[in-house]
Parts: sequence; C-alpha cells; structure tokens
Amino acid sequence: MESLILQRMRIDRTRAQGRWMLVAGIVWFVLSVFSIVDDPAGLTGWGFAGVAAGWVIVGARHLRKYRAQVSAFEREHGPDAGKQEPVQMPRRDRSRKPVPAESRPE
Repeated sequence: MESLILQRMRIDRTRAQGRWMLVAGIVWFVLSVFSIVDDPAGLTGWGFAGVAAGWVIVGARHLRKYRAQVSAFEREHGPDAGKQEPVQMPRRDRSRKPVPAESRPE
C-alpha cells in the first residue's frame, strides 16, 4: 500500500497533467484558428482544431477527476493527510564577526 504522501503526489500529478493538457490545447486551438483564417479550405487547420479541442476536453476531465479524488482522499484520511511542510533551513548569521587575534595566521 502506498503511503499517504505518495497517494497525494499521485493525485497531484493528475492535476498537473490536466492543467498542461488544458493550456496546450487552448494554445494549439488558437494557433489552428490562425491556420484556418489563413486557408479556410485546408483540412490541416480543421484537423488541428479538432485535436486541440480533444486535448481541452481531456484536460478538463483530468481536473474534474482530480477534484473527485482529492475530496474522496480527504474524506477518508483527513484534510491534511499526505501534505508535507517545507523543511526550514536554519538562518546563517551574515554579520561579519571580528576574527580573534590569537587565531589569525601570521
């Protein structure tokens, strides 16, 4: 069985993949519209527009799937299950301290 952290990471990958597909689909659709405006009789622009619309639909489905998975995961394990806090590194003292005379090299 996966740990809660790995389960949350897997669910988050679904969100990331959905976002990328949605953004790429929208950009690709806009570019295909330019191709269609340039040559409305050409099938290439229409084909690209269809593929881009498919990417937008699949990306939106991934985001819906993500929301459903997160709500089920948090209902089962709690709202903060699997979340990691960033590690806080100790702060370095950046002030210049005088080097004691006896430790200075001659």
